[in-house]
Amino acid sequence: MGWILPRRMGRSRSAVVRRIRYRTPSEPRRSPAQAAGRRGGLGFPLQTNARGSELNVIHSTLNEQRVAMHLPAHVIVNVRRLRSLATLALVLMPVLFLLYWLSPQSLGFVAPTVPGGVAWGSLSAGQQWMARLLSLIPLAVAAWAVWRLRTLLDCYARGEIFSLAAIGHVAGVGKAWLVWVGVNMVLEPITSVLMTWHLPQGERMLAVRLDSDALIAALLGSTLWVMSWVMKAGRRAVRENEQFI
Repeated sequence: MGWILPRRMGRSRSAVVRRIRYRTPSEPRRSPAQAAGRRGGLGFPLQTNARGSELNVIHSTLNEQRVAMHLPAHVIVNVRRLRSLATLALVLMPVLFLLYWLSPQSLGFVAPTVPGGVAWGSLSAGQQWMARLLSLIPLAVAAWAVWRLRTLLDCYARGEIFSLAAIGHVAGVGKAWLVWVGVNMVLEPITSVLMTWHLPQGERMLAVRLDSDALIAALLGSTLWVMSWVMKAGRRAVRENEQFI
């Protein structure tokens, strides 16, 4: 005969199912090979009845759900403040972009890769619109990074620290930083050619720039991306340890 004993692990909502089987006096003793075959490849009992299968499904489902952690009140307050700042940044970024490009001549437009800069009034209408469109690309990538950061902080505010959603947002922020660095490296030479195309031959430029800001951003993005791998591996290890108990 057998019993199904659910067991709680701390505050986690996941249940570990264990099956205990006792041999009756009339039942013949099984050989070690038969016992290993019944237990499966890892030597742990297999659930063969309907009730055990149902509990195994519940166990797997609960493991996939987000497990909320009870964070201290001051931590939640600080996380919510950072989330508000990220929301404010998402609102201000397009506003500042529009204000800049509505009157770039009054703000002193300067192409960063061209020595001495380029006067905005010397550019044709096509060059001006191309400059606006090209500058939209890094702005969109930066907004994507801030949005993923805000979503990550939203998960933290709910206590979801090691959920799959939170880990995915950590990886998303890192990828966004790396994409932002790559986009700027590609757009710099394109912008320099566009801004000097109207100049006489010999004065046109193709410039490439890699500064410390780009290196720091690339390092930060790579670190966050690797951290997401480590967090996912740790989460997987915890789940495997729960199944072995």
